[in-house]
Amino acid sequence: MVQELTTITGVVARVNENGVKLAGADGWLTISRYADPKPALPQIGDAVTIGLDKSGFARTIGVDGAQVQQQNGATGPTGPIGPTRDTAITRLACLKSAVHFLAERSEAKSEHVLLLAERFEGWVTRTDGEREAAHEEH
Repeated sequence: MVQELTTITGVVARVNENGVKLAGADGWLTISRYADPKPALPQIGDAVTIGLDKSGFARTIGVDGAQVQQQNGATGPTGPIGPTRDTAITRLACLKSAVHFLAERSEAKSEHVLLLAERFEGWVTRTDGEREAAHEEH
């Protein structure tokens, strides 16, 4: 009997002998004792696609060929992985600020929101060198 799996993707944050924890996820994904063959455990930082059975246990784990930089500075090959949680939060805050700023301006158009949000993000994420250069200009 072929079992239908639900797939999820993410970056491995932790690994133990029973399963994995993805970055930004609350809980562990435990490998099913019925998985045949039992999937190989990925490494921390691997981008993975995991097939979950109807009970939420991992039946398959596929490494997507990308690895992100880890907290300890170890690196591996990098691939197109989405923004980090901190980057996503910063972008959402900038987007919210842009919407709020433009809400009362009747001449503002929807395309102005993203342009302004990008400007806000650039200002928020500027480096110390960029800050010093900006102060020297004024």
